[in-house]
Amino acid sequence: MGRGVLNIVGIRTRLRQAVATGAVMAVAPVALGGWNGTPPTASFTLSPHPAHVGQAVTFDASASTPGDKGENCYSGNIIEHYDWDFDGNGTIDLSTTSPVTTHTYASAGLRAVTLSVTNTCGLSDSDTQPLTVLPAGASSSRSTSARLPSQTTSVRPSTRRPAVAGRAPVNVGAPVVNGTAKVGRLLTVAAGRWNGARPIRYQYQWTQCSAGGRCVNIAGATGHTYTVVLGDVGSTLRVVVTARNRAGKASAVSHATALLLPAVPVPARAIPALP
Repeated sequence: MGRGVLNIVGIRTRLRQAVATGAVMAVAPVALGGWNGTPPTASFTLSPHPAHVGQAVTFDASASTPGDKGENCYSGNIIEHYDWDFDGNGTIDLSTTSPVTTHTYASAGLRAVTLSVTNTCGLSDSDTQPLTVLPAGASSSRSTSARLPSQTTSVRPSTRRPAVAGRAPVNVGAPVVNGTAKVGRLLTVAAGRWNGARPIRYQYQWTQCSAGGRCVNIAGATGHTYTVVLGDVGSTLRVVVTARNRAGKASAVSHATALLLPAVPVPARAIPALP
C-alpha cells in the first residue's frame, strides 16, 4: 500500500476517534424546573419611638431570618442586603449588608418605615412599621393622644398591608428556561408560578455563571428571550425573575443551563476521496 493511501486512512481514523471521544461536541438541552427554598422574614425594631426632629433613630433588623436554602441556590443562604425606605414614599433610601442602621428626620410627621430583605436565593420579604416624629423639644407623652390621633388611626392599617401574608409575590414554582444552550440559539424563560395580589409584573435578568457558581449580569439581557453568543462558551446561564405588585416584590432564580461547550466543525472536504 502506497504512502499516500496510508496517510488518507490515518486521517479517517483520527476523525473517527475525534467524533468518538467528543471532540465534535453537541450541547445537551437546558435543565428545567427547580426550587428556591423558603422566603426570608423581615423584622425590625426602632428606637426611640416617638422620635424628635434631628434625633438619630436606630433601626435594628437583627431578628430577620434568611429562610431555608433551596436546591436552586448556588451558594449558602444568607440575607444579602437590607433595603430601607424611611419615609414610606416607595423609594429605597439606604441599602446595606448590615442589619443595624440609623436615620435622622428633618421634619415632624407620621412616617411609614419599610424594611425589605433579600436572601442569596433571590427571595424577598418586607415589613412596615409607623414612626411618629415630633418637633424638636416637643413632649413625647402628648404625641399620640394630643397631636396625631387622626393620623395614627388612618395611616397605621395601610402601612401594614405589604406585610400581609399572600399579598406580596411569593414564588411557588421556579422560572423555567427553554431551548438548547448553543451559540446562535434563542432561549426563552417562563416566569414560573407565583402567588400574590394581582396584577403581577415580571422583570428578567439573564446571568452568566462560572463553574464555581459565581454569576454576573449580562448587560442588556433583560427580556424573556436571549440569543446565546460566543462569549457565553465555557459558562452556564441562569435567569433572575423579579415579580412586583402593589404590595411588594420578590425574586426567583432559574436552574442553570447545560455548560456551553465549543463545537469543532468538521468540513466535508477534510476527508479526501479514495481512488
